[in-house]
Amino acid sequence: MITLSGRRYLVTGVLTSDSLAWHIARALQLADAQVLLTGYGRTRRITELAAAELPRPAEVLALDATRPDDFTALGASVADRWPALDGAVHAIAGAPADAIGGSFLTTAPDSAERALRTSALSLHALTTALAPLLERGADGGSVVGLDFDGTLAWPGYDWMGVAKAALESVCRYLALYLGPRHIRVNLVATGPVETVSGRGVATFGALDERWRGEAPLGWDSSTAAAEVVAGPVLFLLSPLARGITGEVIHADGGMRHTGMGLPAAPMGADRTTNVANRTADVGHPTADVAHPTTDVAHPTADVAHHTTDVAHPTADVAHPTTDVAHHTTDVAHPTADVAHPTTDVAHHTTDVAHPTADVAHPTTDVAHPTTDVAHHTTDVAHHTTDVAHPTADVLGRS
Repeated sequence: MITLSGRRYLVTGVLTSDSLAWHIARALQLADAQVLLTGYGRTRRITELAAAELPRPAEVLALDATRPDDFTALGASVADRWPALDGAVHAIAGAPADAIGGSFLTTAPDSAERALRTSALSLHALTTALAPLLERGADGGSVVGLDFDGTLAWPGYDWMGVAKAALESVCRYLALYLGPRHIRVNLVATGPVETVSGRGVATFGALDERWRGEAPLGWDSSTAAAEVVAGPVLFLLSPLARGITGEVIHADGGMRHTGMGLPAAPMGADRTTNVANRTADVGHPTADVAHPTTDVAHPTADVAHHTTDVAHPTADVAHPTTDVAHHTTDVAHPTADVAHPTTDVAHHTTDVAHPTADVAHPTTDVAHPTTDVAHHTTDVAHHTTDVAHPTADVLGRS
């Protein structure tokens, strides 16, 4: 349990008690920290109602992220109450209706700019306005922003996705320039969370369904705010993370590093051997074979029906013996002779000699025109499949 007794934090972005920021403020108070919130315009009254539901009612200061002068005024308001600030939470995001929902190609420039200003540039404005207070924190200051993976393109997220990519870059530059002042800046990227803003994304349901079905650790968007996201934010705000800055921590159930989601088979023997129409991982896979008969995939090929992973580029092929739904041969080392080929690969047993030699059986003579390798996008003799540094896509595997 992290204890933040006597420390002071500002939390932006609270609208209702469903807000991610509200759950972070609650976690801070439960860790014995003091908390201030921000709200804006007509919704400030709603924020005040949510603030009253915290373990200890919190004061709500004015902040409209679209008005630069509001950040300067916010810094002065915090300084009137506290001599120093230990951390701040940036939970500000927003975009006009024509900047999300599939309208990316026709979004008006003003709408795109507003999405960027509200969702990304506001991190810079908030952090620099609070910097004089943050550098007087007990262990320096920590700023944590909320993110949604900005390295990928998400249908319907559109200019908000562009803004998140910008947010991640702004985070890194703030970390660079404020590090000497002992101010850390990091982000926590989440999966889809059921909040007012989350449900405003037209494709939220599709994203949520994917996370629920594929996240290795599981995902429940209705409880993630309290059970998944608040903890990493609390850690980054605490002295325990004093050596971390410029980072994006992915609290997303493991989806960040999952190309296909969970296998269909349950955990156990079936999960590692029942791999029809899937890829059999062998050793340290570094490339994908295009087809189980003769084709060697190009390093940028789609692997929709590619079912054999090649392990290390400089070792030998040693006893391929796995019958994977009559399709998959596990290859241990791909550049020397096959010792005892015993695998029935879709009833096409192929003795492989050397990547630059002919296949022994005339029915699949790779070196000669009956199955010309040149027509399979891979010149075996010249090793156009770069196994040492693979770039093979794994999209389309189901």
